[in-house]
Amino acid sequence: MFIYDYLNSEGPFFDRIKQLNSGEVVSKNIDGARDYIKKSREELIRLTYAPPIEKERTFLKKIKYELSPYVNILRWYLYRPKNPWAVVGPVTGISPARIILRDHYAHKRYKKFADKFQLLPVGESW
Repeated sequence: MFIYDYLNSEGPFFDRIKQLNSGEVVSKNIDGARDYIKKSREELIRLTYAPPIEKERTFLKKIKYELSPYVNILRWYLYRPKNPWAVVGPVTGISPARIILRDHYAHKRYKKFADKFQLLPVGESW
């Protein structure tokens, strides 16, 4: 839709960028873009479409999170939903107890690993 070749180097999008950079064409949104860039440089504007930053969980939410797999297991045994995709195997929302517990504790283990993982500062190499 924006490109004509497999190298992503030709197409109407790139033609428009070349026209704007050379000065052949002037965009009607140029003033708004300049104002936005100026304001964002002065004060870091939080984008409206950016996801909210996750806050620290309260004690009640931590308890709820830890008990949720057991509630789902109890619900699975009481109401035993039919799996329309039985050929595929367990799916989200219709998983048996071992899958629910595996996913819950694997998520915790992987999150702990990711939090402890050391990243190199920007600009450094091995």
